[in-house]
Amino acid sequence: MKEKQDLLANSNNSIQIFDERQVKASVMLSFERTGVKFNESTARLIYDGIIDLFPGVPTDMITAAIKKGSYGEFGDTYRLSAQEVCKWIRSYLNLMSKKTLLTPDQEYNNDIIKWAQDFTGCRESAIKWCKENNKLS
Repeated sequence: MKEKQDLLANSNNSIQIFDERQVKASVMLSFERTGVKFNESTARLIYDGIIDLFPGVPTDMITAAIKKGSYGEFGDTYRLSAQEVCKWIRSYLNLMSKKTLLTPDQEYNNDIIKWAQDFTGCRESAIKWCKENNKLS
């Protein structure tokens, strides 16, 4: 695992480095939130599963998924396990991908608005300018 982290840290990609402490803390809190007595071996299995199955996922997304899952957003939890937590993360990632999928026209409009916003300094003014000049599709 250390080799994976070194590879990510040394790459020129904009991947956020995995923060072990934050993820471990989220896993520990998930026991408390779900009312399950803390078990160190189960916590280790959960943490290892996250590392193995979600190596490129930013820490903030993993911790958000664990928080939402432990509060029941993805269904009831009857037994806290690595499988359950991985389901929470997959559900969260699916939810986020649906929120961020844009059509080509939407992507074009967003790019134009961002470009205009650089000149106007305000998103509302940029949208107004784009509409007045027929720049949006």
